Amino acid sequence: MLLSESLGVSPSQLWKYGVFDSYLGIDSLLHVDPARLRSTRIPELRGSYKKFHQYFEGVLHLIAAAKPGDALERQAIKKLIFPEIPEASLGYAQASNRGRGVTHGIATGLYTTAKAIIDAGINDPAIFEVAVLFEEKFGPDLISDMTVYMLLDELSAFNRRVAKGLGLPIRRQHTAGKIATCVFAKSQDQPILLIPNSILADLPLATDWSEIDDVCQYNESLRRRVNRLVQKAWGGGVKRISKFQIKSVFLANPHLLRELLTSYARAKAEPYDFDTDPRGIVIWHQASREYAKKNPLYLPAVKTTNEVYSVLKSICEHFKHLVEERGLSELLFDSDGRPKIEKASQLLFFGIADAYCVSNNIDISREPETGRGPADFKLSRGYQERVIVEVKLSSNGKYLDGLTNQLPTYLKAERANNGLLLLIKVGDHESRLKRIRDTHARLLKNGEPIPDLLIIDALKKPSASKLTNKHMF
Repeated sequence: MLLSESLGVSPSQLWKYGVFDSYLGIDSLLHVDPARLRSTRIPELRGSYKKFHQYFEGVLHLIAAAKPGDALERQAIKKLIFPEIPEASLGYAQASNRGRGVTHGIATGLYTTAKAIIDAGINDPAIFEVAVLFEEKFGPDLISDMTVYMLLDELSAFNRRVAKGLGLPIRRQHTAGKIATCVFAKSQDQPILLIPNSILADLPLATDWSEIDDVCQYNESLRRRVNRLVQKAWGGGVKRISKFQIKSVFLANPHLLRELLTSYARAKAEPYDFDTDPRGIVIWHQASREYAKKNPLYLPAVKTTNEVYSVLKSICEHFKHLVEERGLSELLFDSDGRPKIEKASQLLFFGIADAYCVSNNIDISREPETGRGPADFKLSRGYQERVIVEVKLSSNGKYLDGLTNQLPTYLKAERANNGLLLLIKVGDHESRLKRIRDTHARLLKNGEPIPDLLIIDALKKPSASKLTNKHMF
């Protein structure tokens, strides 16, 4: 359910107030980015970046003065521990590892790294913001947790203003040792902390130095030099540069870290572009509803496991039809024709499947499996009748895992009777498709318990007669 639906308002009303309209219970892949606070126009958040900066400035002073095992060290580590605020409306899946907060172990790692950086002669609080590039187990989601926790008073004020403007009920909520003012969603019987969309960035950008867009934005020359040093230090042939390797280069060459910090400070921080939605992490909900409405699918009532699986196969076959013949494939590629992230296709399939179940009043549970394991969607009716589907792109280097390892293991763990792997062709991957077909046939012949396989060609162009009903949303 969309946040706007749960609050009983329209998406445009939330947009008017600059509120992120998340899909509750599904990981949005967006995070609060402190760099976006530098130029925020939200009244309640003016001056918030200074507050954020000063906090970590104080932490650095403690770290600089601390000795191993002393009270200052313990105090500094304690200040680097940040619990999550579960009420934040970022759409985190309830059972995912996202939003877990900065634990003592992670805080200790941050302390150790910051101490080494200070010893190298750098004393800039922004090291905690760029640490997502080189600190293990520390990513943008945890920077987001830090920021939300630190600015809970300011975000509470933002929630009060929005609630007053939209006539929404509010609730003072005790959370993570603080008190937050949240709007109250009666339909969900839960308090929700509204988050401004202008301070959000998309999560995947800061996960891999080799591919990271932010590094290009900050300093492409710097990235090339760091890459060369990594290759030199590790004897060349490093295909995927690790955070450990990046940190080692920065500590051995502190002038490069200074350059990164300077570039970071100068870079213009742009919020996520909700209009073009380059990652496909927002449009899926509206698009799936419109496609399901324009392309109805009859689904019979279900009682048995076989009937549940039959419904799932019908949905998957229809999804294949929509992608290959009705123009849905366009939502799987960006404006430059490159495949969007795999999560975009998973969300789109979930939206389509959910819409058809709703429109047919199918009395079964529909669960997105984001964050819990390899499966992306689960249909169940009661305890016994469970079927699971996994969606992968042909561009995924681990495309075989769903067939030979992940999904079979997950089916066993969930005591599910049937599973289906959807493999979407998004490039010239004929050799991969042949390999997975051959592997599936071999395992099937050997009588091994494996999921069914359905390949969808997203490169297939609809015939001219099919094009008249395209772009239906």
